Amino acid sequence: MSENFKMQFLGSELGEDENNEDSARFQVIPCPLEKTVSYGSGTALGPQALIEASWELERSSVCEQGIFTQDSIDCSLSHKECLGQLYQRTKSLVIQNKVPITLGGEHSLSWAAVQGVGDALGEKIGILQFDAHADLRNCYLG
Repeated sequence: MSENFKMQFLGSELGEDENNEDSARFQVIPCPLEKTVSYGSGTALGPQALIEASWELERSSVCEQGIFTQDSIDCSLSHKECLGQLYQRTKSLVIQNKVPITLGGEHSLSWAAVQGVGDALGEKIGILQFDAHADLRNCYLG
């Protein structure tokens, strides 16, 4: 098995035809962003940890539609540039009738992903957020 295949979400369960960038309906976008965290660090390690943990999951019917893990967003760039890349990728995937799945990173990446999907669909969309805390304050530390 190639080293590149080991970097694929659910790679242990996917056949080569199910792990094809062009045909996979589900496109995983790792975004190891850690630019605006307010407490602790480690969010940049999230995408890789989720990919590694996914190898312990069992196959489901979703696999038949294909799951491909794209290269990570380059988070060495400025915060604005990182979010811009994520926005463009999610928008492009939705236009191609694919489903973007973002693995992050910190909370600020949610805006770019949701905005990309909304703009591709030409409508406002909602967010369903699973988190230990909502981080919905209007301001923090001034």
